[in-house]
Amino acid sequence: MNSVVNKKRMIIAVFGLMTMLLGQNSHAATARHLTQSQAQGTNPAQVNSHQKNYQLASLSPFMAQTSPATSKALAKKFVKTSELYKGLSLLLLDSAKGSDIVQKAIEQKGFQAVQAAVVLSIREVTKTYRPEWDNFLADLYSRQYSPEMLSSVLKWREESPYFQRFISKQAHLYKDGTLNKTSLFHQAYGDLEIKLKKRFN
Repeated sequence: MNSVVNKKRMIIAVFGLMTMLLGQNSHAATARHLTQSQAQGTNPAQVNSHQKNYQLASLSPFMAQTSPATSKALAKKFVKTSELYKGLSLLLLDSAKGSDIVQKAIEQKGFQAVQAAVVLSIREVTKTYRPEWDNFLADLYSRQYSPEMLSSVLKWREESPYFQRFISKQAHLYKDGTLNKTSLFHQAYGDLEIKLKKRFN
């Protein structure tokens, strides 16, 4: 009995490491694409805080008059530029790693084989649901974040005065279950389970 419990703990721990590594890669990719998005603009490092505050202040009247449609379009651009769809992959992995389907498969087929199958299945599901997930996030972000914040972070990334606040709210969205409680996520995870069952049978 203890050996079974220890084995399950080991499985969860290993998948936990996978989640951490994927998370680091996802954050790195997000930062990289945010950097690329402003490649044709002024280098944030060359702009002092006074100039940035002036630019943000000059944007404020415009942002205050931004229509809901414009806010949604800006949020959609932010989501796509930052490749935030990768968050869906992390959520799927986090839910799948401790499932009976995966644990039984590891006992029967070994970790390496199961890891490859899980990663492939998650990639397939994420690719299928990416358009819907992007739209969902764009709608969510247009309500959770101001256009001024999204514009600033999109252009200045970590140099933005809003960056820390954005990261804090972003982490909260993942931790409080806002994303994995949605019907869209449950639908995507249902499809993932179907794929895993087919691959492991």
